[in-house]
Amino acid sequence: MKINYEKLLEAFGVDEGEEFLLTNNACKDKFKFEGGKLLWFDKLFNGWQESEIIEVNINELFMYEIEKLPWKPKDGETAWWVCDYGDCVYPFVFSFSYSYCVALLKCGWLFRTKEEAEANRERVLK
Repeated sequence: MKINYEKLLEAFGVDEGEEFLLTNNACKDKFKFEGGKLLWFDKLFNGWQESEIIEVNINELFMYEIEKLPWKPKDGETAWWVCDYGDCVYPFVFSFSYSYCVALLKCGWLFRTKEEAEANRERVLK
């Protein structure tokens, strides 16, 4: 059976490369779609492996609960934050080597887009 990769991404509500959790009553594992394949994070080997779930039974995938993980910027990626007074949002290049970047991330005050930052302005200022 040929699987429509784009429709599968849409059904799961995730983008290519976006990590998410699949949970059932037996386990909770991290997955992502990449290069037309479903990958799972193997904790034992600390790396991504191709998942065989999708080949066994596509319907089995929908027996899992899907949990999207919070967005986390990569080093060198542009992120947006709300300034101290809340009257403006700024873009900057994120780096895990700067403590203020990590602090903003841990507080949930970094956003992928300007629009997301503006939409969360009130929450950040509380």
